[in-house]
Amino acid sequence: MPDHITLTLGVILAAGVVANGLAGVLRIPKVTLYIVLGLLLGPSGKGLITAEEIDILEPIAQLALAVVMFELGSRFAIREFRKVLRHAWPLSLGELAATFVAVTLGMALVGVLTGGQIPLGAALLFGVLALATAPATTILVLQEYDSEGPITDNAYTLVALNNLVAIVLFEIVFALVALQLGGGEVSLGANVGRLLFGLVSALVLGIVGGFVVSFVASHLTDKKKRVLGIFAMITLMLGVCELSEPDLPYLLTFLVMGITVANSTQMAKDVVVEMGTFGVVLYVVFFVTAGAHLNLHALTGAGFAGVAYIVLRCCGKYLGIWGSAKIRKDRPEIQRWLGLALLAQAGAAIGLVNAALGSVSEESSLYPLVSNVHTVIIGTVVFFELVGPILTRFAVVRGGEVPLVHVVQPHTSSWSKTFRSLREQVRRSLGKDPWSRRDPNSLTVGDLMRRDVKGIDCAANFEKILDFIEHSRQQTYPVVDSENQLQGVIRYSSIRSALFDPEVANLVVAEDLSVTFHKSLVPDQPLDDALSLFESTHDDIIPVVESTDSRKLVGLVERRDVVRVMKRRHGTPAEESAEEPEEGGVSGDEGAEGEASSDENTPTDRAE
Repeated sequence: MPDHITLTLGVILAAGVVANGLAGVLRIPKVTLYIVLGLLLGPSGKGLITAEEIDILEPIAQLALAVVMFELGSRFAIREFRKVLRHAWPLSLGELAATFVAVTLGMALVGVLTGGQIPLGAALLFGVLALATAPATTILVLQEYDSEGPITDNAYTLVALNNLVAIVLFEIVFALVALQLGGGEVSLGANVGRLLFGLVSALVLGIVGGFVVSFVASHLTDKKKRVLGIFAMITLMLGVCELSEPDLPYLLTFLVMGITVANSTQMAKDVVVEMGTFGVVLYVVFFVTAGAHLNLHALTGAGFAGVAYIVLRCCGKYLGIWGSAKIRKDRPEIQRWLGLALLAQAGAAIGLVNAALGSVSEESSLYPLVSNVHTVIIGTVVFFELVGPILTRFAVVRGGEVPLVHVVQPHTSSWSKTFRSLREQVRRSLGKDPWSRRDPNSLTVGDLMRRDVKGIDCAANFEKILDFIEHSRQQTYPVVDSENQLQGVIRYSSIRSALFDPEVANLVVAEDLSVTFHKSLVPDQPLDDALSLFESTHDDIIPVVESTDSRKLVGLVERRDVVRVMKRRHGTPAEESAEEPEEGGVSGDEGAEGEASSDENTPTDRAE
């Protein structure tokens, strides 16, 4: 084991932190950034994560995938699953058939055009491998954006069905291809027998493990003990599956385990939530190492066959769902977007093609065929792993199934603001409070308010509203007319859970979302008045108007500034986060929409 494996693990987790920070700014899924950073840190990039270290961390990656499949299965309570399955199986049938036919015939045609480089047997294997959808990538993106609706429900179901069908069909097709080529190392009977044994074993292990997890979840009332018991059971089951490899499809084991838990205990949802809290570390390790494992040179090595496979698989997936949904007269959102949500491909396809390559010797007549298939699949996975999560996000956002909070969020504090906050806290800890030079009783609203602020124009469309929110560090936004007269406010807490529907976004303007706000202040009011208003509302800011006779917006007063001064009046150390409401914790310097952002304009610096 390398001496610096702990340092490597720290680098991987740090990459996860960076990815989480960039995801909101770049508006792309965290999963994609985990993979990109892994690619940059891995052997194809800077080499900070070596191939040997990736192999050492493989058990953690497998555990993460097991947890993902368990969570997927836990969604399938039989009563609800029957309803979804009744609608999903025609879509699945159309998608699987279209993908298999398109990829098989297309790759066979490529073989003809390239002088027989892709024989019919290889085209058949490509067709089966194209069916698989990356479960971890797809599911984690759907969970990240908290999507909910028919696209999401069908995506969960189709991910499970796609991989189950791909596993079964690949074993059968691979045996038939080997038989046709005279590969004596692979027999149809042995393959089918091994497949049946693996499927039955996975079902039995999954059911037994699921009942044990249900018992643990129901019997243990302490959350920490419950999570420990569940993780222990999942890890033990993973170990049992590894002892039986490659005969036992462990992904199916944990899918069945989750289904069993969903139908044998009322604690299923609690179990998933509790595991998610601790599972984030596993997911980061899984995706960063998955990215490090990718080989950019393999993508170029796949050549024309790789490009053809990518195009054919995308067309088959999308057109298969579109055609099935069109025939069934499903809602337009499913017709347009569901196919895009299922394009990610990685673990399942790689596992199948690696197992096939490992089962034949280099002297076998079957080896060149399997090796060519392996080269193309490993190369194209780079594309599908990088682009797939982005398309999944795009699908659920365009389908109107993502809450607004995941589409746009208020701008967080700047690096300089965070540094100043740390500096001020250190000074207070040393007994040097920057407010000590001012008498709190002499301060007015005008002394604390942030000037030169702008509000949202009442005629602004939804796109402009979202842009304002994304560049603001508050969670309450003044709405003004063309003369800057205060008309009301929009509260982020009131709209953050609403589903973002691009179809109706242009029909909404700021005036429709604003509420009348009578609790404004004027600059010459004492701070006691501001404190009284904050005690009666959860808003993080209160608008300041020109005078009692004029509603012209001249500034904003933040809750944290008022609380800091009032705490000092009573001799209490001023904490940045004191008395912050639950929904109003994001604030700081003014946003980019014309609000003051200079250091000289912050209340603390003015006090000094």
